[in-house]
Amino acid sequence: MGLCQPLASLAAASDTRFICHAGFEQAVWELIMVERFRFAPIPIGRWCDTQASCAYHSLPLDLERALVALGSPVVKDKEGRRIVLSLSRRDKTGHYPAITPGVLERVGNYNRTDVDGMAALDKAVGRLPERERRVWELDQTINRRGIAIDLDYVRGAKGISDRLMAELREEFRGLTGGLNPTQVLATLRWLAERGLVLESLDGDTIKETLISDDLPPDILRVLKIRATIAASSLKKLDRMLQCVGPDGRVRGSLQYHGAMTGRWAGRLLQPQNLPRPTVKIDDPEALVAAVKTGDVNALRPWGDDLIDVLVSGLRHALIARDGTVLGSGDFATIEARIVLALAGQDDKVAVLASGADVYRDMAADIYGLDKAAFMRLEKELLTLEQKERRQVGKNTVLGCGFALWWEGFRDRYLKHLPAAERDGFAKKVIYTYRKVWAPMVPRLWYDLELAATAAVCRPGNVIETECGVQYRLKTKAGIPFLVCQLLNGKNLYYPNPRIEERMTHRGNTKAGVVYDAMKDHQWRGVSAWHGRLTEHVVSGLARELLVDAVFRFEERGFPVVLTVHDEIVVEHPAITEQQMVEIMSEQPKWAIDLGVPIAVEAWFGKRYRK
Repeated sequence: MGLCQPLASLAAASDTRFICHAGFEQAVWELIMVERFRFAPIPIGRWCDTQASCAYHSLPLDLERALVALGSPVVKDKEGRRIVLSLSRRDKTGHYPAITPGVLERVGNYNRTDVDGMAALDKAVGRLPERERRVWELDQTINRRGIAIDLDYVRGAKGISDRLMAELREEFRGLTGGLNPTQVLATLRWLAERGLVLESLDGDTIKETLISDDLPPDILRVLKIRATIAASSLKKLDRMLQCVGPDGRVRGSLQYHGAMTGRWAGRLLQPQNLPRPTVKIDDPEALVAAVKTGDVNALRPWGDDLIDVLVSGLRHALIARDGTVLGSGDFATIEARIVLALAGQDDKVAVLASGADVYRDMAADIYGLDKAAFMRLEKELLTLEQKERRQVGKNTVLGCGFALWWEGFRDRYLKHLPAAERDGFAKKVIYTYRKVWAPMVPRLWYDLELAATAAVCRPGNVIETECGVQYRLKTKAGIPFLVCQLLNGKNLYYPNPRIEERMTHRGNTKAGVVYDAMKDHQWRGVSAWHGRLTEHVVSGLARELLVDAVFRFEERGFPVVLTVHDEIVVEHPAITEQQMVEIMSEQPKWAIDLGVPIAVEAWFGKRYRK
């Protein structure tokens, strides 16, 4: 070993901890130091991840930005990073750059700066609390376990997708006189010459234009093609092929504490944002078999829009390995259940606990219906109008718990209505939710905001809300944090809280708490207004239910391979729907005391669906 002997001794010493930032250092150790140079493996229990500590404290996940946010004197070496990255890229001749003594010295200095940065973060932010440490270690286990991909299906879908996209590009060129869908400015000029002036061609603009305007057929088709090609959904096929391992599994697709509330975020193939199916697929295996033929026309039994068929089937690429099945359980409407329970809206909690259709209950109040009669109707026998009203009730229950204002409800859910009707109906919906259906919920919003504001204004005091959530001000790493303690003791962190004037949705100015967060890829001030605070508390508690359930699955021998929002996916030879429901329905004491009515929707099969 020679000069490496001290490092080998540290790796073999069970009481030595190794610092990393994300999984890079771990991967280098496993794939280079262990496999190539025969160093001793370092188990996950001996790694300490500064990125995980940053995530837990709501700091930037990127090493450079985290150091800047903390005011650290360590400055990341940007030029050194550029040089290091260049060493892994071939030049135009197909060769890698020469590694000269000067380059080696430059790389060494760059690495020393990174080490100094991680050391500074580790000292300033500290290690994860014991329970969160267990969550992070479990996260690492799940990420290393990965989930299998049906590569034949992905390749078949990509082949069909490539042909369909080529046809769309050719059609676009024919309609526009030779333009490509990626030529945004030229396309905007073409549209303007045809009488349609748009500021951009982003997805929202096109969607709004397609709804609101009576367009000539050629413009309509151009916009639809542009939206289809610009959408990222089918790019996931390429991503699956890029990140799958030699054994057919994708690893590292989850980011621990990716949201400040503790929820996982997606990475690589981004399972958290797999597009929702717009085409009904009763038998995934039939679609898979059709896609694997590579024949475009084999998809027509599922509809004429073949792109939509492919997009709707993307999730079926995730599969269970041979001899096992995937079991999935999803906490149904969990955030609405938690917000109503936190607010003490006992009548609506009782509706949820009874299993009654809470969306129809809401719709009956909005439309002034005979509630008892509307609730008695069999779901399968609802008329089209009744289904539409139920959908409005669903949008209200799920969308208004975090203080959504009428303008937001209008823009999000009412674009299908005539423009003259939208404002009045949106105002009616918001009034009904806040004053008739769930009048206790606004009290929760303002109680949380008042407590958070009081904690910032009165350092050293613990401010407790009616629902039991606590706020306090704490200094860590040399900066202040507003700390929100949830009902089970889990903390949410708001860096650099201060009182500033902010503009409300009503156009008024109001003094309130502002904190720093990553927003639009920038570390900047964000308002801690009552809707956001409520969403954080509710989402944080939903995450705690999820984490507890993940631990139970692992303890009972059911390996978890994925979490998607409020859903847990396990891979096991004999998992059943009943087992998924039973394990996920167990509640911690805080949820029992709060009276959260748990409902779980479950399924099992060879392919991921939902």
